[in-house]
Amino acid sequence: MDNQKVATETNHYQKIPEIVSFIDMNGNDQMKLEIEANYKKVKNDIIMIIKYEIERIENNPNLSHLKP
Repeated sequence: MDNQKVATETNHYQKIPEIVSFIDMNGNDQMKLEIEANYKKVKNDIIMIIKYEIERIENNPNLSHLKP
């Protein structure tokens, strides 16, 4: 491996721009809180979809045999 060539190439790397900042007005990193909030929202959405589908199956005579 040519360490000099790798070092030269590495020096030309451009920094990836920050698209979203999770730093609040007080300078606190809120990324963990945002991830947890998104997780809870997705989890609740899934629960609502399951409830909707169970109700749909129960109310459809052609699907009622699929009830647990």
